[in-house]
Amino acid sequence: YRNGIDVMTTETTCWSSIWVTDQRTKDYFAIHGRPEAYKELKPADVAYYDGCVYVDLSTVECTIALPMHPSYTLSIKELKANAKDILFECQEKANAQITGAKLDLVSKVRGSDIWVDTSSKKVRNRYAKAWYDRQQRLSEDVKKSGVDIASITTDEDFVKALLGLFRRRSIAR
Repeated sequence: YRNGIDVMTTETTCWSSIWVTDQRTKDYFAIHGRPEAYKELKPADVAYYDGCVYVDLSTVECTIALPMHPSYTLSIKELKANAKDILFECQEKANAQITGAKLDLVSKVRGSDIWVDTSSKKVRNRYAKAWYDRQQRLSEDVKKSGVDIASITTDEDFVKALLGLFRRRSIAR
């Protein structure tokens, strides 16, 4: 959930954001067998900002973006209360918009739960290929635009990746 908020900062015209790591972050890495990956992050004493937005996350209601457009969002509570109707409408819109699509969301509703089956190797492989293809297109578009890019995964030290980006920039100039 915290990661999702940070990813959206660029989509809301923020150029950067700094999320302070805390004990919950440290515990997360420990629970997932990666305690060495935890790094303390916090703004430096000399950091200057032209504005700051404080958000009390305990007051934010969890939402979900449904397929077809990121603005098609609902609260989790609303989705769970009317899942079959909402997912039927969503699947019908998707199937109408995409030639040959056979999206089936309604069958995922089981009682008051919505199941996501990730056991299918075919589905996982298709998703992995779609992700890879998207990354390739993104990389090509970024290069054509003359913009520098750094790919950073959650299991690596982001400082090394950024230093590599800065090194490549200085060599290119």
